[in-house]
Amino acid sequence: MNDKYYRIIDLLRTYATGDITAENNQELQEMLKENPEFEDLLKRDRVEYWRKRQALEKKLHKKEALRKFDHYIGYNHVQWKRVFRYVAVLFLPLIGVWWFWLGERGTGEIPESLLVSSGKLQAQLKLASGEVVFLDNQDYPLEIPLVGSVKGTSIGKELNYQGVKKNQEKLEYNTLDIPRGGMFKVILADSTVVYLNAETRLTYPVAFGKKKREVFLDGEAFFEVKRDTTKPFVVRAGDVKVCVYGTVFNVNVYKDSCVQTTLIEGKVGIVPPVGQETIIRPNEMAEYNSKEGEVRIETVNTRVFTAWRFGEFMFESESLESIMDQLARWYDVEVFYADEFVKKVNFSGVADRFSNIMDVLEILECTGIVKFSVKGRVIMVKSK
Repeated sequence: MNDKYYRIIDLLRTYATGDITAENNQELQEMLKENPEFEDLLKRDRVEYWRKRQALEKKLHKKEALRKFDHYIGYNHVQWKRVFRYVAVLFLPLIGVWWFWLGERGTGEIPESLLVSSGKLQAQLKLASGEVVFLDNQDYPLEIPLVGSVKGTSIGKELNYQGVKKNQEKLEYNTLDIPRGGMFKVILADSTVVYLNAETRLTYPVAFGKKKREVFLDGEAFFEVKRDTTKPFVVRAGDVKVCVYGTVFNVNVYKDSCVQTTLIEGKVGIVPPVGQETIIRPNEMAEYNSKEGEVRIETVNTRVFTAWRFGEFMFESESLESIMDQLARWYDVEVFYADEFVKKVNFSGVADRFSNIMDVLEILECTGIVKFSVKGRVIMVKSK
């Protein structure tokens, strides 16, 4: 789906909530003339739905929660809000039909028992000494003894190693563990910035050595690597080495026997256990499968693989099982399937990562294919 359709959806949302400007309304009308298939979205009960939804959103204080989170983590969340927040376009290849839904369900209040909150800033830092420090979104500086008299600082949104003496002869390692339902940001001694997703572990030196910079990843992380041509940066993910040449990229090691590296800017090389280095360029994703022993490269929409970093879920023809795995990690819930075949049903869409999980489940239910039963932190998935 190209940017034109995202723009139409965004304009329709602001039209429905009454927030559209005169200039944007004119743009919307012109786009509808060119794309008459969207005109039906202005009819029936959909406008009323969005007004009710907006009232419920205010009652649950979601906007305030998002504002506070943006302040803490420092994300550029605004640019991603342009992709509609509580609505998705769902594609079902199994039946070959596009489903576009602005919602006719869920206009009533959500029972408190079903409110499963989204993830938050939290991490566990294990120092070289073996000491463990728990980090969260405290709004005061926390000094952490790293090595001897050397200290790092944490102030809610991040853990910062800048200022630590560089080029250490003896490397001392720290490990940052992010639990289910968590995320965190760390700035390494060389000023490289790493965003860590839920259920992720990153092991790294307090200060890098003279010849190279090397970290070890299990889970998922978004890297903004500080360029240094004299000292290569290497991410060890499973059996793979990701050799970095000053760049922005995402590494996902969630799947068994699979390492995905998605490049946004710069250049990286993928080095499997056996074989030569494979170079990938921006907008490419390299996937190494240890069972096959091959590196496969394809051109991708990088937003799909990096949306989590900017506060969104984004799926393109992704299986329900994979989607539910992501929801389980972020909302810290357990998922069970009453009907196994629904695991393979594919969906595409966008949803806000900081909304309540019920919002996302309602979007998936609107296809008429699946139904969810929620009790506490347990979700049962079955066919309709």
